[in-house]
Amino acid sequence: MLLSINASECVALTAVEVVQLSMEVSLPPRFHPSGTPLPSVSSSRFELDQTLPSSKPALAGTQELLAYLVDCPEAIHQILEQLDALYFNSFDPLYETLKDDRGGNAFIAFNAWGPGRTLKSQCDLSSMISKDMFAEFVCPYLERQCARVDYSTYHLDGPGAMHHLENLLKVKNLKGLQWTPGYPSGKSAMVLSCPPEEVEPFLKEFGQKGTFITTWASTEKKARKMIDDSVNWDA
Repeated sequence: MLLSINASECVALTAVEVVQLSMEVSLPPRFHPSGTPLPSVSSSRFELDQTLPSSKPALAGTQELLAYLVDCPEAIHQILEQLDALYFNSFDPLYETLKDDRGGNAFIAFNAWGPGRTLKSQCDLSSMISKDMFAEFVCPYLERQCARVDYSTYHLDGPGAMHHLENLLKVKNLKGLQWTPGYPSGKSAMVLSCPPEEVEPFLKEFGQKGTFITTWASTEKKARKMIDDSVNWDA
């Protein structure tokens, strides 16, 4: 079990940059089954000029993207190639700026740290696509992303994405999987921002093996006491 407690205020370093992405692709217009036309991006030039992290810009809506995976897979691969390059054009200099004395960096949304280049990947669209599409449009790029870092984990987004587990296990450079609550595995749990009063009952119900918990305490003394007491909290 790993129990992480934040007993002090943290100062977060935020990098706000303007990301510009322009791509020439030819995508056919599509229509929703209801008859409502989807926004056409046929023969268009995508322009993404967005100050981060104020919002989450997108090149296409969910329905459009799902249609394009079928109608124009080559164009989607072209976009994915450029997005991969764009991501590491940002990740690499940020890592060099923020890495600690062990060469490590953290992914703060999961409170995860690794003693080297550390990365979290995900594809929340995966619950809407087949195993074959996942193998074609996700796995090759995931393999390359994971190969460029030392420690990698994939955010498996809920029970609806579980049919991709077999393909994910074949990604040789992927070091770990993070399960979203809802998958009844009985094997592991990653519990983030767990209220202090719920740590003991959780561990007594589900056990310590394979458990990662983050919580907090008002003082260092209380935090250390919780760590000491938690040794005896087990199923």
